[in-house]
Amino acid sequence: MRTWITNATELASTPHRRDALALMDAGLEAIETEAIIERTVSMDGGRLTVGAHRFDLAPFKRICLIGLGKTACPASQGLRRILGDRISSEVIIESAKSPCGRPGHLPATHPLPSAQNVAHTHTLLEACADLKKDDLVLVIVSGGGSAMLCGTDTEYKQGQRLYADALRTGMTIHELNVVRKHLSELKGGGLAHALYPAQIIGLIFSDVPGTAYDMVASGPTWPDPTTIRDAQAALGRYDLTGYTLQETPKEPQWFERITNIVLASNRIALEAMAQQATMRGYGAHILSDALYDDSAHIITRMRKQASPRTAILSGGEFRIIVTKKGKGGRNTQATLTALDLLADDELFIALASDGLDNTDAAGAIADLITYEKARTRELDATIALEEFESYPFFEKTGDLIFTGPTEANVSDLMLLLKE
Repeated sequence: MRTWITNATELASTPHRRDALALMDAGLEAIETEAIIERTVSMDGGRLTVGAHRFDLAPFKRICLIGLGKTACPASQGLRRILGDRISSEVIIESAKSPCGRPGHLPATHPLPSAQNVAHTHTLLEACADLKKDDLVLVIVSGGGSAMLCGTDTEYKQGQRLYADALRTGMTIHELNVVRKHLSELKGGGLAHALYPAQIIGLIFSDVPGTAYDMVASGPTWPDPTTIRDAQAALGRYDLTGYTLQETPKEPQWFERITNIVLASNRIALEAMAQQATMRGYGAHILSDALYDDSAHIITRMRKQASPRTAILSGGEFRIIVTKKGKGGRNTQATLTALDLLADDELFIALASDGLDNTDAAGAIADLITYEKARTRELDATIALEEFESYPFFEKTGDLIFTGPTEANVSDLMLLLKE
């Protein structure tokens, strides 16, 4: 198994820590994007197999590959190896933080949309402007795509404001993406409309908690079950006004020639972590793959499930209302919250599966060792939490976790390991 955590040697100072880091490595290994493509996509003569689906390629004159999000780069590389020169065109809007640098690959900003993203979206749409019924489009859809796929200047400006409002209010990812769908002509099934009448295969790498797959990148290839009223209600819950909303495509015809296939989710990572825990002699329990709550509540729920030699695993996101401009992300902030909640025989890790928790760190580890180092260095966790300075805190204790960009993204991974 690959070691994804680049500073594992420095962190693994006890057997308990070594076990915990091995579980996190197992989760990251299970969601490695190109490996997922190799496991789930294959060619047999003129037939393409994707998961449980088979497609005869003979009727198609062209096969176009487009993609967006943090996994678009490695996913497209894997598909290129399988399909080769059958792919007639390729336009990928990918993360500027880990670009492929291939022809047709356009680096974009996230989590904030930008004018650059609008320009790249127009390039993608121009490449798909003359699609016919006998064309096939493979569409890679992954986390970060909500910011990267952005059709107009109005959308990107409203998107920037909405993201700031979401951080300030604690809006859930579901609520955020419901509103994003209704700020856009391409989200909420809008891209499916734009690609009609081509045959479309949506390859979904889910970064949302649970199974709300129409929320991944705000659902550009999915029928949207929400309406303007839902978006208005989401904004109203936080007293947010001044957004210009529009309805998403509702006519069934736009989706008759689409097959959306989910290839990755945090459930895959959690199951791999559970298997690794069992191999190391721990009882494993997956609490949930769809958590969204305050970090203290999540950690308390996980601790209630813990007994000696158990690994409690969860996926989702921590609800954090950002009030100050400190350095850190929701995972380091949550791990800092855990520090005062843990028993002496407990360890907690929260990790951003994309490897970048709003900083160059993926997350952090907290246990009795961390507590003692903080006490010796006279570090105040309460002040660090209030100032949103979780990164400097764990930097001083030496408990930040680094992976670099993983080019995968299935929401946050959480582990409570009890000796």
